[in-house]
Amino acid sequence: MPENYFHLGFISMLFPNARFIHAIRDPLDTCISCYFQSFTHIGWSYDMKWIARRYMFYRQVMDFWKSVLPAEKILDIHYEQPVENPEPESQRLISHCGLEWEPECLDHANDSRAVATASLWQVRQPIYKSSVKRWHRYATHLADLANGIAPYLEKEDIEFLKSNGVTVKPKRRWWSK
Repeated sequence: MPENYFHLGFISMLFPNARFIHAIRDPLDTCISCYFQSFTHIGWSYDMKWIARRYMFYRQVMDFWKSVLPAEKILDIHYEQPVENPEPESQRLISHCGLEWEPECLDHANDSRAVATASLWQVRQPIYKSSVKRWHRYATHLADLANGIAPYLEKEDIEFLKSNGVTVKPKRRWWSK
């Protein structure tokens, strides 16, 4: 769920041996995914400016957790990496959790166990690339969002937005050095 990051400290206190997977996705893809998901209980997910503010807050909170929790607790997995290289990235994730690698880990689409998340449909699919840079299809509508999360956008993203008529005003992360 989009707000699970909030609870890492509490979970660490309750379960000192807990390990966390921080799935990092392209910021614009992350935000439009929240927008399109129709989270009925997450009010900020219906407005691009709110989504941008929440995204910035999430990144600040994750930076905080990384500064106070032991480094080995949090593993950053960039969404695009397992899409490109499923086996080595999956092995890295499984290893971080302290589990033994099994080749069946790559055959998740055929697993019959129950799934109770908003991504139920995706879990049952083989790994696919159509969600990478999905935001490109909506670039002309993303000015508020892009400007709200500008510190996390890559130069290529800003150039793509510009080529679609969206000007992004560069901003520094106010909390960075």
